[in-house]
Amino acid sequence: MSVTRQIAVPSILDLQPTLDFAAEAAALPANIMFLGIDFSAWGQVEPYKLPLRPFGMLIVSQAIRQYKARNPAVTVAPMRLPGNEIESYAAHMGFFQACDIPLGKEPGQAKGSPTYLPITKIENPSYLHGAEIEHRSLELARKLTQQQGGALVKTLQYSFTEIIRNVAEHAQSPDYWMCAQYWPSRGEAEIA
Repeated sequence: MSVTRQIAVPSILDLQPTLDFAAEAAALPANIMFLGIDFSAWGQVEPYKLPLRPFGMLIVSQAIRQYKARNPAVTVAPMRLPGNEIESYAAHMGFFQACDIPLGKEPGQAKGSPTYLPITKIENPSYLHGAEIEHRSLELARKLTQQQGGALVKTLQYSFTEIIRNVAEHAQSPDYWMCAQYWPSRGEAEIA
């Protein structure tokens, strides 16, 4: 018996809607053969409202990947993509591929810029060397502060180094994911 379900991605990937989506995905039964991911809410939001945030993109994509890991037989497919700037941004950042949906760029494929780091997957973090961790941490600190150096950059670099080192040394995770965005017009930054 083929079971089909649909789950809607929130219009804005802020903290609570994102966590609600992850909880809903975690509660899906393991017998689903086709899971439609409904993106229609993205067509109802203006891009200036910052619908896609690094934290939200990482959590939503992780929730979908975790469901697929529990139910390898499932086919996951996007539904009602809006064909707007939000979809284009998500495809460029590697969001769909991070969800195991074959659309857009692979995580880490976009080059990034001083204002963003696309969704990036780091495999085998236990093999990262101190210099590589410090380099990645410095890159994140510079994106967050929009500064090349100084006390704040150094403090944030240290904090990010500790976070990444903890993943590498203690989490025993086969990978870790990161993403960052700076919005100059708002004076806001988010790193996940």
